[in-house]
Amino acid sequence: HDAQLNVYGSRLATCGSDRLVKIFEVRPNGQSYPLAELAGHAGPVWKVSWVHPKFGGLLASVAYDKKVLIWQEVQGRWQKTYEWAAHEASTTCVAFAPHQFGLQLASASADGDIGLLRYDNVTGQWLSSKIVKAHEQGVNSVAWAPGSAIEGAKKRLVSAGNDKNVKIWLFDDSTNEWHLEKTLLGHTDFVREAAWCPVVNKGQHSIVSCGVVS
Repeated sequence: HDAQLNVYGSRLATCGSDRLVKIFEVRPNGQSYPLAELAGHAGPVWKVSWVHPKFGGLLASVAYDKKVLIWQEVQGRWQKTYEWAAHEASTTCVAFAPHQFGLQLASASADGDIGLLRYDNVTGQWLSSKIVKAHEQGVNSVAWAPGSAIEGAKKRLVSAGNDKNVKIWLFDDSTNEWHLEKTLLGHTDFVREAAWCPVVNKGQHSIVSCGVVS
């Protein structure tokens, strides 16, 4: 269902209906070799996301079993290090934040909520929160706006849902809460995916979305 390269293009993570996450080494000659099979989900696995190398070898996965799992490579061996099971329906998407925002990720779910996980360096614990009822009938995807410490970029998310909407969410540092900044209209049926352009051109952001044609 998904295939993602790490930032160096040296590792490939895939996931599918066999309930597995698979890790491959990608050689410069283009050939790939299996490194690990990660079993931990109890249903089809929909999405995977690599963390920035600044935070080591971490990979997140989400599945039909409503869970968000975080995997870590330790001395060449992969193991599950964290499990979050707060969604009430299939977890459809997961994305680590740009490294400038610290170690955190967002998840989307068919229950209509967006989940947020942030690692607290002081306590060594993952802290969780939610944007409740982000989309009626379910959230299909969530993605972070590109971050830059130089630009002083604010934390933003874009989400796509079955309510035919694309929504932009802005994090308020003063209240530590996410707020709906803008709803983008134009789709006539379920919106399957929305993503930010990773390059900011003259201070302007771009978003692309795709959906079902009714």
